[in-house]
Amino acid sequence: MKRLGIFVYFDKDGIVDDYIPYLLNGLKPHIERFIIVINGDVNPQGKEKLLKFAKEEDLIFRENKGFDTWAYKTGMDHAGWDELSKYDETIIFNDTVMGPVFPFSEMFDEMEKRHPDFWGITRHYSDPGDPYHCVYGHIPEHIQSYFCAFGKRMIDAPEFREYWDNLFPINSYEDAVGKHEIVFTKKFADMGFTWDTYINSEELKALHVQPIIALADRILKKERCPIFKKRVFFQDYDWTVKTNVGQIARDLYDYVDKETDYPAEYILETLLRSRNLYELSLNLHWNRVLPEDGISAEPGRISADTDYVYHTHPFPDIYAMTNPYLRYKEERCLQGSEVYINNIHELFKKEKKLGLVTTPMPNHANLLDIPKNSWRDFYGEVKREADRIGLTVPITENEMPIIVPDLCFYVRKELYPELKEKMDEILNNEGIAKDRRISILERLIPFLIQQKGYYTAQVMPQSFAEIEIDNLRFKLSDPYTSGETKYYNDQINDLRRQIEGYENSISWKVTKPLRAVMRFIRKLLHKE
Repeated sequence: MKRLGIFVYFDKDGIVDDYIPYLLNGLKPHIERFIIVINGDVNPQGKEKLLKFAKEEDLIFRENKGFDTWAYKTGMDHAGWDELSKYDETIIFNDTVMGPVFPFSEMFDEMEKRHPDFWGITRHYSDPGDPYHCVYGHIPEHIQSYFCAFGKRMIDAPEFREYWDNLFPINSYEDAVGKHEIVFTKKFADMGFTWDTYINSEELKALHVQPIIALADRILKKERCPIFKKRVFFQDYDWTVKTNVGQIARDLYDYVDKETDYPAEYILETLLRSRNLYELSLNLHWNRVLPEDGISAEPGRISADTDYVYHTHPFPDIYAMTNPYLRYKEERCLQGSEVYINNIHELFKKEKKLGLVTTPMPNHANLLDIPKNSWRDFYGEVKREADRIGLTVPITENEMPIIVPDLCFYVRKELYPELKEKMDEILNNEGIAKDRRISILERLIPFLIQQKGYYTAQVMPQSFAEIEIDNLRFKLSDPYTSGETKYYNDQINDLRRQIEGYENSISWKVTKPLRAVMRFIRKLLHKE
């Protein structure tokens, strides 16, 4: 079958990560001509990668407007209807998926047998809700728009051409979904065109309306879906824990990494460069609980026979006096038995993108608010330092930072010299208040590690995990231990004290008769 593929790509930094050539290589045996539409720009290295699949004249750069929908239209306009009509199928697809995990040949062979007028890889099942305000008043069952194939009958249909020739403006993500993605399938099905998706079963339909996200590992394992969505790894975690027990991204990553030939390093390469560290940490659960039985040992230090550096608080005497709780946490989670320290070292050998390990985030004593408010009032200063250094990883105030409590951590040896240089620079920066330097670094360090393409994990021994679970369970069961609740309670109590003080003041007592007269007058006016 002769196919033309229109691929839409966007990256805010203009970088083409390695998962893109891998995806296009998987499709290359099945697509005769690629047209690549770039929303924005790519750097010279990225352009070179893309030119291995598309001719120079088929590499189209456009302003990032109209989302993927208008980029698809741009690709169709570039080819023209007469040219598209020469192909048995025209495929439109984008960069939001990774693969192939399984050969695309399995999918194309199957869909040739079914031979619908248009088809996709996965579908969103019908949902009575309508968050996108589509014309049907609900979400109808539809092909998900990251990959759609149109047969010749559809390409030649006047209705199809009119739809794209007169495409409505797309000004927001809500428009892209509500005006196009969730209505397109039903619109053309109602005209008599047949459609299907490669992945579809009544069992999936009964489990969730959107299997590509909610059942991500299952549709690979049981349905041999050739792709997976990047969004799984940075899905809003509130949605995640309302949908399942929080395992989706972790199970998907582990399956791809351990049970398929797909290079799992491509996942972390693109995510660590482009996504917020906290959302990745939440979904991928970068927490490690390690065995600790064994003989006591000092923590590893920088030396010729280790690849890892142990760094502790820069002012240990002050640290021990002012923060004994964090000192205890460091001793339990970063020091301990020889077995435990060796297990920390083994993490670095096993997890190639692990850059730094530290203790769990504080959640005790005067630091109760940290899990809910880990920025405190340091966001502005951290962001300024990050911009000054030239960090490009996402740092936003609405996503919490990972904290390196009191600058105690293990780090890969090759990352340490540059990290230490930046730490010393900030610790000695007279332009930053001395009492704020460590707190800024606590929040900045994981972003420095991320910029190098690595993540930060929190580590603890099994015995300390028992304490940590009960601390967190107590915080969940008693809202008054929440830092946020405590803050508002403190504000309310302060206001109450101010009111009580005012009521007991001389001015309040002297004006009491006047207030009584005013109340009497208001009553008279109200009666009238």
